[in-house]
Amino acid sequence: MRSPRSLALVSDDTAQACGDAVQFREIDTVAVKGRERPVALFEPLGLAGEMTAEALSSRDAFAKALRLWRRGSFAEAANAFEMLADGDPAAAHFAALARELAADPPEDWHGVSILTDK
Repeated sequence: MRSPRSLALVSDDTAQACGDAVQFREIDTVAVKGRERPVALFEPLGLAGEMTAEALSSRDAFAKALRLWRRGSFAEAANAFEMLADGDPAAAHFAALARELAADPPEDWHGVSILTDK
Protein backbone atom coordinates (compact mmCIF):
# COMPACT_ATOMS: atom_id res chain seq x y z
CA MET A 1 0.00 0.00 0.00
CA ARG A 2 1.33 3.41 -0.97
CA SER A 3 1.35 6.13 1.65
CA PRO A 4 -1.31 8.81 1.12
CA ARG A 5 -0.14 12.02 -0.47
CA SER A 6 -1.22 15.46 0.58
CA LEU A 7 -3.58 17.36 -1.67
CA ALA A 8 -3.03 21.00 -2.65
CA LEU A 9 -5.73 22.63 -4.75
CA VAL A 10 -5.76 25.70 -6.96
CA SER A 11 -8.56 27.42 -8.83
CA ASP A 12 -9.05 27.29 -12.56
CA ASP A 13 -7.70 30.85 -12.77
CA THR A 14 -4.44 29.84 -11.09
CA ALA A 15 -4.06 26.73 -13.24
CA GLN A 16 -4.56 28.82 -16.39
CA ALA A 17 -2.04 31.40 -15.18
CA CYS A 18 0.61 28.65 -14.97
CA GLY A 19 0.14 27.89 -18.66
CA ASP A 20 1.95 24.82 -19.94
CA ALA A 21 4.70 24.98 -17.30
CA VAL A 22 2.82 22.85 -14.75
CA GLN A 23 0.75 19.70 -15.20
CA PHE A 24 -2.56 19.59 -13.31
CA ARG A 25 -5.44 17.21 -12.85
CA GLU A 26 -8.93 18.53 -12.41
CA ILE A 27 -10.39 17.45 -9.09
CA ASP A 28 -13.92 18.88 -9.12
CA THR A 29 -16.13 21.80 -9.98
CA VAL A 30 -17.72 23.37 -6.94
CA ALA A 31 -20.41 25.95 -6.30
CA VAL A 32 -19.02 28.08 -3.49
CA LYS A 33 -21.18 30.10 -1.12
CA GLY A 34 -20.82 33.78 -2.01
CA ARG A 35 -19.64 33.18 -5.61
CA GLU A 36 -21.83 33.53 -8.67
CA ARG A 37 -20.22 30.86 -10.86
CA PRO A 38 -18.87 27.42 -10.04
CA VAL A 39 -15.10 27.13 -9.62
CA ALA A 40 -13.03 24.33 -11.11
CA LEU A 41 -10.40 22.99 -8.73
CA PHE A 42 -7.10 21.51 -9.88
CA GLU A 43 -4.27 19.64 -8.20
CA PRO A 44 -0.76 20.56 -9.35
CA LEU A 45 1.07 17.34 -10.26
CA GLY A 46 4.49 18.49 -11.40
CA LEU A 47 6.45 20.42 -13.94
CA ALA A 48 5.71 19.77 -17.59
CA GLY A 49 8.22 17.34 -19.08
CA GLU A 50 9.04 15.83 -15.68
CA MET A 51 5.91 13.69 -15.26
CA THR A 52 6.30 9.92 -15.36
CA ALA A 53 4.19 7.84 -17.71
CA GLU A 54 2.55 6.26 -14.65
CA ALA A 55 1.59 9.67 -13.24
CA LEU A 56 0.14 10.78 -16.58
CA SER A 57 -1.80 7.53 -16.90
CA SER A 58 -3.20 7.96 -13.39
CA ARG A 59 -4.20 11.55 -14.19
CA ASP A 60 -6.02 10.38 -17.31
CA ALA A 61 -7.80 7.58 -15.42
CA PHE A 62 -8.95 10.10 -12.80
CA ALA A 63 -10.26 12.38 -15.58
CA LYS A 64 -12.27 9.46 -17.01
CA ALA A 65 -13.74 8.67 -13.58
CA LEU A 66 -14.58 12.35 -13.11
CA ARG A 67 -16.46 12.39 -16.44
CA LEU A 68 -18.53 9.41 -15.25
CA TRP A 69 -19.19 11.23 -11.97
CA ARG A 70 -20.32 14.39 -13.74
CA ARG A 71 -22.78 12.62 -15.99
CA GLY A 72 -24.30 10.83 -12.98
CA SER A 73 -22.98 7.33 -13.71
CA PHE A 74 -22.19 6.92 -10.03
CA ALA A 75 -21.68 3.14 -9.85
CA GLU A 76 -19.27 3.24 -12.78
CA ALA A 77 -17.52 6.28 -11.32
CA ALA A 78 -17.16 4.54 -7.94
CA ASN A 79 -15.51 1.54 -9.61
CA ALA A 80 -13.15 3.79 -11.57
CA PHE A 81 -12.21 5.89 -8.53
CA GLU A 82 -11.69 2.77 -6.40
CA MET A 83 -9.06 1.56 -8.86
CA LEU A 84 -7.09 4.73 -8.04
CA ALA A 85 -7.91 5.08 -4.34
CA ASP A 86 -4.82 3.45 -2.82
CA GLY A 87 -2.66 6.40 -1.78
CA ASP A 88 -4.90 8.93 -3.57
CA PRO A 89 -7.15 10.79 -1.11
CA ALA A 90 -9.17 12.52 -3.84
CA ALA A 91 -9.98 9.23 -5.58
CA ALA A 92 -10.85 7.57 -2.26
CA HIS A 93 -13.14 10.50 -1.38
CA PHE A 94 -14.95 10.35 -4.73
CA ALA A 95 -15.24 6.54 -4.59
CA ALA A 96 -17.08 6.79 -1.27
CA LEU A 97 -19.31 9.65 -2.44
CA ALA A 98 -20.11 7.91 -5.71
CA ARG A 99 -21.12 4.73 -3.84
CA GLU A 100 -23.50 6.78 -1.67
CA LEU A 101 -25.01 8.55 -4.68
CA ALA A 102 -25.34 5.28 -6.62
CA ALA A 103 -27.53 3.97 -3.78
CA ASP A 104 -29.68 7.12 -3.72
CA PRO A 105 -29.15 9.21 -6.88
CA PRO A 106 -30.07 12.89 -6.65
CA GLU A 107 -32.91 14.00 -8.89
CA ASP A 108 -31.34 17.32 -9.82
CA TRP A 109 -27.71 16.31 -10.42
CA HIS A 110 -25.72 18.86 -12.43
CA GLY A 111 -22.21 17.49 -11.93
CA VAL A 112 -21.23 20.34 -9.63
CA SER A 113 -20.48 19.82 -5.94
CA ILE A 114 -22.24 22.28 -3.65
CA LEU A 115 -20.13 23.74 -0.82
CA THR A 116 -22.15 25.34 1.94
CA ASP A 117 -19.23 26.73 3.96
CA LYS A 118 -16.33 28.94 2.94
